[in-house]
Amino acid sequence: MFCWTDDMISFMQDAANFGSYQQELADWICGALPAVRHVCDAGCGLGFLSVRLAERFETVTAADISEQALDIARAQAEEKRVSNLEIVQTDLLAYAPETRFDAMVFCLFGKMPEILPIAKRCCVGKIVVVKKAFTHHRFSMSRVPLRDEVTDRAADFLRERGVRFSLETREFEMGQPLRSLNDAVRFFEIYSKDAPGTITRETVLPRLRETGDRAFPYYLPQEKALGRFTIDTKDIPEELL
Repeated sequence: MFCWTDDMISFMQDAANFGSYQQELADWICGALPAVRHVCDAGCGLGFLSVRLAERFETVTAADISEQALDIARAQAEEKRVSNLEIVQTDLLAYAPETRFDAMVFCLFGKMPEILPIAKRCCVGKIVVVKKAFTHHRFSMSRVPLRDEVTDRAADFLRERGVRFSLETREFEMGQPLRSLNDAVRFFEIYSKDAPGTITRETVLPRLRETGDRAFPYYLPQEKALGRFTIDTKDIPEELL
């Protein structure tokens, strides 16, 4: 199971509160899910997207295996006074809700061979699957290929198995505000895939933009390309389960 660290959570919270990425992402996802009432954000992590979705749907269930991550989601819901967000700690690979959801969102969570059985078991309508539409690590100094199931690989998987889908790609600004140059070094130490010892102030500084802001004097600008799959669960063949 993925384990969050305090530094990771802090960086994610700063980024979520600084820019409009989460709001724009929620709007984009909602554009593929008109007129549904109960949506599940599967593998919700810290819940930033879940809270945004709860502003747009009657009920949102935020589901994740990490109780640590869900504690952050609960705190966000309380802070923003969101009352229609249901938080469920569960292993989605074995999850079976009492009543199936109208729709599900899988945002940067799971691979298609895992997602399709979950969707067929838990959802009566459409699912939206968001995948990375880039092929190399964004925060590495060198070009390090991703091992993730990116958009092209996911699309090939669906075509080979005869699953109908629609796909739209879009770029978002999802940079990282940073409270100090030391924090910038720490950020790259966590998220880059470069060799140990190669991350220094001197190598990091050219990637940053000075903001003049006292709270966040540095900003790491980054475009994030994503692919949005829309799949109707009735089009998922039983033999894939």
